[in-house]
Amino acid sequence: MIGALAGGIVWTIFYTMGYISFWSGLVGVFCAIKCYKKFAGTISVKGLVIAISISFLVIVVAWYVSLLIQLMIEFSAYYDQGLIPEKTSFAESFYYLNDLFATNKEFVSLALRDLGLGVLFSGIYAVIAVRNELNAIKLIKYKKENPVIVTPEDNTIVEDTSTDNQ
Repeated sequence: MIGALAGGIVWTIFYTMGYISFWSGLVGVFCAIKCYKKFAGTISVKGLVIAISISFLVIVVAWYVSLLIQLMIEFSAYYDQGLIPEKTSFAESFYYLNDLFATNKEFVSLALRDLGLGVLFSGIYAVIAVRNELNAIKLIKYKKENPVIVTPEDNTIVEDTSTDNQ
């Protein structure tokens, strides 16, 4: 989860500035897989599913937090202009954001479009990462099943026909 948080931070930074970045999905999935491999020692198909699922979840949470931050910025600007009598707290922004989701279909449409793009970008890199990791897992399995010896004299490859049970 620590690795996926990097993608969430990238998402929040870009989205708060008004951009939807491919980098957030790439960073989230890449870091989630790398951290999983580092702490688990290796990665399996189950590990890939866990890492990618967590990175998607982090993107969704980062999207929601980014909306809250944008709403708080808007309320702060209204307060500075004297349009509202007091500053809005994080809790009040949370309430107003949920109210927007419940009452404003255009807002919901735009917000979900942005989330969909973020998840799509994460999904694109996830497919690439899964393919690469599965190929690496297959290669490691193949090397374990088919060991070879490289002779130092002429760098030729010879199959290891010896048995370990001697």
